[in-house]
Amino acid sequence: MGLGLFQGVNKMEAARNRVHALVRTLKASCMLLDHESEKEELFSMHDVVRHVAISIASTKRNVFTATNEQVDGCREWSDGSTIKHFTSIVLHGIKPNLLPEVLECPQLELLFIRGGGRDDPWETSPVTIPDNFFKSMIEVRVVNLTDMILPSSLGLLSNLRTLSLCSCGLPDISFVGYLKKLEILCLRGSDIVKLPVEVGELTWLKLLDLRDCCFLKVIPPNILSKLSHLEELYIGRESFVDWEEEVEGVKNASLEELKHLPNLTSLEVHVRDVSSLPRGLLLEKLERYSIYIRRYFSRKTGIWCRQFRVELNNKICLKDSLIVQLQRIEDLELSELQEQDVDYFRNELVKVGSSHLKRLRLEGSDLALNPAESKRQEESANDLRSHEIILEDNVQISNTLFADKVALPNLENLELYSINVGRIWQNQVTAMSCGIKNLTHLILHGCMNLRCIFSSSTVSSFVRLQSIEIVRCPVLEELIVVDNQEEMTNNIVTFPQLQYLKMSGLEKFTSFCTGDLDILEFPSLKGLWISACPEFMARYKRTTNILTERVFPNLEKLEVDAKHVVTNKYLFSEGLLCKLKYLSVELGDERTILSLGDFLQRLHTMKVLQIGGHGAWLPEEKVENGMRVEISEAYNCYDLENILIEESSVTNNLVFLRVMGCDRLVNLVPSSTSFQNLANLVVSCCEGLKIVLLRRLENRINTLNCKDSGAT
Repeated sequence: MGLGLFQGVNKMEAARNRVHALVRTLKASCMLLDHESEKEELFSMHDVVRHVAISIASTKRNVFTATNEQVDGCREWSDGSTIKHFTSIVLHGIKPNLLPEVLECPQLELLFIRGGGRDDPWETSPVTIPDNFFKSMIEVRVVNLTDMILPSSLGLLSNLRTLSLCSCGLPDISFVGYLKKLEILCLRGSDIVKLPVEVGELTWLKLLDLRDCCFLKVIPPNILSKLSHLEELYIGRESFVDWEEEVEGVKNASLEELKHLPNLTSLEVHVRDVSSLPRGLLLEKLERYSIYIRRYFSRKTGIWCRQFRVELNNKICLKDSLIVQLQRIEDLELSELQEQDVDYFRNELVKVGSSHLKRLRLEGSDLALNPAESKRQEESANDLRSHEIILEDNVQISNTLFADKVALPNLENLELYSINVGRIWQNQVTAMSCGIKNLTHLILHGCMNLRCIFSSSTVSSFVRLQSIEIVRCPVLEELIVVDNQEEMTNNIVTFPQLQYLKMSGLEKFTSFCTGDLDILEFPSLKGLWISACPEFMARYKRTTNILTERVFPNLEKLEVDAKHVVTNKYLFSEGLLCKLKYLSVELGDERTILSLGDFLQRLHTMKVLQIGGHGAWLPEEKVENGMRVEISEAYNCYDLENILIEESSVTNNLVFLRVMGCDRLVNLVPSSTSFQNLANLVVSCCEGLKIVLLRRLENRINTLNCKDSGAT
């Protein structure tokens, strides 16, 4: 936008659509690649393509781009006659001594400088730009600076259209009042405390970005309302929240001012109280918005959809807070919900008919459940269990989240936390009307009364489901409830795209489905997490014909409680785990004796073994050849004196070994153990350790790091 590359495009929305179209075209031509995060606004570029692009730009467009190391001693940068012809300059990781007092570039249109080229990586002081640095670049249209301290001479750039000052030191930015042609102003992450009144003079401003300005306390009134051409306003969750409050004798602006912005299409704001958000603010003209009320929501998403997130309390009910049009919201998050709030939300969904919701997160109030209430819910759950042994589709359950008339055809992510429901979908008709065919992620945490997630009549509709996470649902007994067991005898239930399944803290969970029918298949499942599911593990310890290689043919990652690893020979058979590459074992509170040699010998494809106590975090770093073993926070392993009790051939494949926080460990390995390929060894915080390595292994180690250990 600042360079005017798109002829005839004057609106931010049209420019963004044009950019996305160009990126899609370049991806289709293999010039750009999808980003690993799969976010639409990010992409990757192959090194070869990047080098060719830089070569073309430097020769045909007079573009100079370099890092700090490349600039130092570069002829083009030091030659004053050459630098005058540059139209674009892009510098990364620049140190202050490489910036001249005056940059003589009369033809310059774009200037991009990112600081950070310091000798000390812990030094956080930004680079200071010389006072007269901008004096001789009168034609520049775009300035993008990161991690800089700026001089007031920026105000001389009267032709400037785009000014982006990210994470910059801004002691005084009143100079922006001189930049009359400015259309885009980004101060993201800067240390600005007060928005200067001069910003109100930027009548052609189309975008104002104040996200991540954690020091911003004052936005004077009657500034935002003057920006009549403003199309996009971003004041995010870590920035200004003190709307209409008096700070240092100045009363802050009101959100009512935004009603005077006729061209506003994108908005991101964070408010302390729902009363600060005026009625009628979010009109049909807003294409995108992110509204946060009361709470800091840690989940970060782009501003490419309509998001509404509110935290309630005992003084605010959902009826008073849901002032936006529910039908148009794409990302909705409601927290601290009471039971009446859930009922109100359910009724509102029925009223709006079809909804645009793509992500829905509902979070109940744990504080609202006093001991008496918790006991009442448990009794209610037991009563429900006693009256409904098999949940037929024609059984009417009042404690259901989605009713028959709710339509969520676009729903992709559903997250329920501490929501008191017995079922999510009442029957197949309800499930189909809710649009579950597009559901990809399902998360259920702390739903105390939940007894049914899938029934045999609805499960076949979840064709796109990629991940399921079920935690602390104490009365849930099965993943799938079979409506008619006779009809399911010869049928196979398949989750064709499910890649990740987590089950944790399910006290009564016994099986994947009703009875002993081998009707389940997870052909795409790569990650399985089973923790604190005692009934389930006990059942499969006794059973030999339930879990076969056909159930998990492509399982690569397994996380499980330590006490079940060796004892459960059926669940961890060699045939079932024939493709396992990553195993994470969680140590409980019991006194565990670790003896994994025999078990590891059966897993010939495994690359990473991690053993950790409660709360241990270990990176999932794979190795190309051989195996990586990491043991961390094993404080409760009182009898763990050696990480391997007996000699095992698995040690021949070990190339990386890390042991942390094992205070009872005396010897790293038995004296008979040989590491033929061990190259890296890290030992830390093992106070009882006496012997780290046998002398015959010393010449094989490339990296040895022992810290805070008792060994000498």
